Formats: sequence, structure tokens, C-alpha cells
Amino acid sequence: MPHRHIAPLAGALALLLSANSACAQARTEATPASEAQSLACLQRPAEPPTFPPRSDLDRGSPWARVLLRFSTPTAAPEIEILANTLREDQLKVVRRYVDRYRLPCLQPSDGSVQAVQEFNFNNSGLAPLPMPPDRPSIPTACIVQPADGVRIDESTSSRDVEHVVLTLTFFPTRQPSGGSSDASGIPEVKVLYTNASPEAVRATVAWAARSRMPCLTGETDALKGPVVMRQQFTTLPPGYRVYALNNAQLPLTRFLGMVQDLDTLKADFDFDTMNCPFKVNYTIYGPRLPNEVEAGQPVNPNRLSFLKWLEARDLRLKPDKMANDLFGQTIQIDVPCGKLKLGDETTAVASP
Repeated sequence: MPHRHIAPLAGALALLLSANSACAQARTEATPASEAQSLACLQRPAEPPTFPPRSDLDRGSPWARVLLRFSTPTAAPEIEILANTLREDQLKVVRRYVDRYRLPCLQPSDGSVQAVQEFNFNNSGLAPLPMPPDRPSIPTACIVQPADGVRIDESTSSRDVEHVVLTLTFFPTRQPSGGSSDASGIPEVKVLYTNASPEAVRATVAWAARSRMPCLTGETDALKGPVVMRQQFTTLPPGYRVYALNNAQLPLTRFLGMVQDLDTLKADFDFDTMNCPFKVNYTIYGPRLPNEVEAGQPVNPNRLSFLKWLEARDLRLKPDKMANDLFGQTIQIDVPCGKLKLGDETTAVASP
């Protein structure tokens, strides 16, 4: 009887998607056998997929992981969505693109050949933060979310940008020692912040509740859970002119010029002791929620006090419309070597 094989997608396949620096990547693991099982004859479109245009407000990094199952040499593969955070229109682009794949060298002896491909859409323009190549598996990487988007009745929405920030808590579906569990896999969804209509909030919460995390079984120490993730949803009214960041990458000195009450702040940090230079991603949530600051993994303990200080800084965003439009946007701060001293009649000093 023929065996099923899971084959790699030609190594680290990198595809340019569009002029906004988006890219798609393929990552799989397998042991190739025949020509078909190694995807050596895989035919795919010469041009990379082009995603729908996105607004300046939409700077996330949605992605999808798809399983491709080739059963005949002349037919398109069957497609199964393993995980997805793409919008519905973006997911349709992925489906149309992989529907043109063919595996002409497939033989009956190969059985059904399967491959897994990830499509990552990055519209932020920010450099990736450091991550160790052997980092442990992150449970949220297996999240499966609804392929259809959140549907909101436009008549219930306001003329402003609306936000809904949720936390999704996933509990293991099994506990080896008889602990509490949620066998249904339904996450606990809580609203952290919103300025949206009640109807929009209900629709968003209902959509998020359909998310699942199938790898969270509680069978390993790393996945005994619960696992908590934050997700933001933003609605932009048709024809709305939004405030946007002219440059999302700033040197530290320029960023400090944007914070509130700079003349009364106190600081004394020596970046030379923090493995400088380095980059910090600062996500604007204040004062509605605490700002988020991230400098990559593993966390350098020498930077913790500085990152905590940076997290507490709010930007001078006036009028209120600007603060609302930029809510949830990320600025990447370039931290140089040198020292930062504020207060006691001193000023910020940093060497390039």
C-alpha cells in the first residue's frame, strides 16, 4: 500500500509579495524520498502573491499555515488551513495562489504527498527583533482562528477609529493529574479596552471565541498552560483620514523628544552595560492600557530596568483623535551605546 509522505517546500522558500516589504516564507521539516516526495518537480506561479492594499493603521503581521495534499500529478492540491490570523480577503489570495501548484512527477507509488507552507504578511517595515535559532516552540504558534473576518454592521459603528483589545486564555484540553480543564478548547475571552459600539464588541468576542489551540493538550511541561495571548481589532470607517507615523523607526533621542513631561523625568542608564546598540519595539497603548516594550529574546537582564522605565513613558499625542488613531501602533527605537542621564540639570547623552 502506498504511504503518505510529508515533503519540504524546497528549503527556505522566500517570496516577495508586494512593494510594501511584505514577504512569504515556507518552512517545513521532512525526509525526502522520491522526486515527488522531495517536491523537486513542484510547479508554482512565477510571480509571488500580491495581497490587498492595507491602510497605514494596519501594521500587524498576520500569517497563515496551510497543509497542501497532492494526490494526482495534474490536479491542484487539497488545502487545509492549519492556523490563520489573516483577514478573509488576504486568505483568499493564499488559496488562489496555492491552487495553482502542481506536482507533475507524482507517481502512484508515492501515495499522497503532503507539504506545509507558511505565508507571513509583514506590513510594519520594522526590523525583526533577535530570537535564538533554537528557541523552544511557542504555544501560540498553533492557534487556529476563523478564516472569515469579524462582521460588523456599519450602521452601528461610529465615525471614529474603533478599537477592541481582547485577551484569549486557552486551557489544556487534558490534564495528566486530573486538574481542571476545558475539554471543548473554547478560550476565555475578556475585553481589556474598547471604544467600539456594544454590537461591535459582541461580534469581536464571538469571533475570538471560535479560536482554538489544538497543541495545548497539557501532555508536556511546556504546554500545561494556561496560555494567554492579546489580540487587537481596529475598525477604520470608509473614507476616514487617519493620523499615521511618518517614520516608525526612530533614534532614542528623537523618541524622547516626543514623550510627556521630559523636563521633569529622571533617568540614569549606561547602555554600554546592556550589549549595545540594540532595538526596542514600543507599542502605544497609554494611557488607556500600559504600553508594551519588547527587545527580543532571550531577555537581557541588564536592560530590564531601562525597558520598564521606557514602558512607563507616554507620548504627547494631541488632539485626542491622534491618540486614538495611533493606539496600538509600534515604534522601533534604536538605542545606541553611551549613557542616558535626565534630571538634576543633566540632559540625555548618547554616543552613536
